[in-house]
Amino acid sequence: MKLPPLNEGRLIKRYKRFLADVEFESGIETVHCPNPGAMTGLKDPGLKVWCSVSDNPKRKLKKTLELVEVEGGLVGIHTGRPNAIVEEALMEGHIPELKGWSKIQREFTWRPGTRFDFCLRNNTETPGMLLEIKNVHLVRPMGSRDQTFKASCRISSGRLAGVHVICGSTFRCESIHYGRGY
Repeated sequence: MKLPPLNEGRLIKRYKRFLADVEFESGIETVHCPNPGAMTGLKDPGLKVWCSVSDNPKRKLKKTLELVEVEGGLVGIHTGRPNAIVEEALMEGHIPELKGWSKIQREFTWRPGTRFDFCLRNNTETPGMLLEIKNVHLVRPMGSRDQTFKASCRISSGRLAGVHVICGSTFRCESIHYGRGY
């Protein structure tokens, strides 16, 4: 996925869930942090970050935190991006296990009150696949006993497994945990 041009900086602090202070070459600015989660391991002062810039005159904060570099890898922290990234990957066949679907539908309503991120089908007569995308942001030391990441995966899998029982043979249900959690 092509991101808008990004400005590199260093994280000073993240606070009030949606704000972060970042030091750029031009000075320190408060930027929008589009991730309300704990961001464990991704909010340490001094981390290298990249921010997009908006030209929308109505925005109070012109920059948005997009990426954080941790242990040599980039972590996308913008919670609005994963579905678009996965959609592009599906359309271009970059996920081998999910190649071959002729119809990719976003924001699929299975029944009133139940929506899935994607419905994949080959035609309208055959069962398809319901796909949920989970944005995962947790960085912890190797060997840590913190079970947060495993618990979030279990919850997602349990939800989908429950839906699979309800859906019967109409749909296969899967989830993709996008991000970097270990």
